[in-house]
Amino acid sequence: TLHGYTQEEIGYVLTPMGRDGKEPTGSMGDDTPPSTLNGPGRLLYTYFRQRFAQVTNPPIDSLREKIVMSLDTYLGRRHSILEEEPEAARLVHLMSPVMSEGELVQLWEGTPEGFSISKLEACFAVADGAEGLERSLDDLCTAASAAVVDGSQVLVISDRFSDESHAPIPMLLAVSTVHFHLIREGLRMRASIVAEAGDARDVHHFAALIGFGASAICPYLAFETLGGMVAAGDFDGQALDEVIANYRKAADAGILKVMSKMGISTYQSYCGAQIFDAVGLNSAFVEKYFTNTQTMIEGIGLAEIGEETF
Repeated sequence: TLHGYTQEEIGYVLTPMGRDGKEPTGSMGDDTPPSTLNGPGRLLYTYFRQRFAQVTNPPIDSLREKIVMSLDTYLGRRHSILEEEPEAARLVHLMSPVMSEGELVQLWEGTPEGFSISKLEACFAVADGAEGLERSLDDLCTAASAAVVDGSQVLVISDRFSDESHAPIPMLLAVSTVHFHLIREGLRMRASIVAEAGDARDVHHFAALIGFGASAICPYLAFETLGGMVAAGDFDGQALDEVIANYRKAADAGILKVMSKMGISTYQSYCGAQIFDAVGLNSAFVEKYFTNTQTMIEGIGLAEIGEETF
């Protein structure tokens, strides 16, 4: 319950992705009330809706035109595209933005010499309430700036540190806050952001994290949930490696589909593109933590999000 998992999500989202390697099929339309009117417990991801190119035909068909689609992403410091220098090639190449736990460990242990990584804690003290959430976000920004100035080329924002007395900061809020802070400080191109997220598990979650600055995502709790389901025999004898591979295949296909709705064919163009509208968040909150995102309908702010989190 810490990250808002429900039996419906496990049964109707995670299970088809892990079993078949495809997103679940559903009817057209969405009759779910806006999150700000839907009571407590809704994830921050649900307050954002992606824009789409409103044309008669799809801008890009991610299946039939897959030759122009790409999920390749790179981690590390970006240099000027106008100058050629050997250091510009010191990047870690990923074929998919959805990382396994093993790949994240490998990133820590197998990175080349001179490639520095820092882990930032995305949690806040429950006893401090919403004020503690705001202070923790400020501390997160300070830590991110210090890490980049010290030479870190990858920032891993993790909510694994949450426990009985510390609640996880919603990962979308943590990633976006650091992303825009580094932009304002003039440091954004010196480091990539990786989200080690317990609350991300479906395609919309991944798309929102990517759209607000995450270069890669490790949905560790989704993997652990699938592992528990395999152990319980919910996948009819499928091995865990196969289930995880199917889940990642479904996530990759879903991200490509979402990108194609705006006519975007490469992951590098979608990362940080911020093509979302906020629905049910107040303007002051959005401007501070999701700068320049349009707010169509006013709603809750940091205080209410903090209360819903813990």
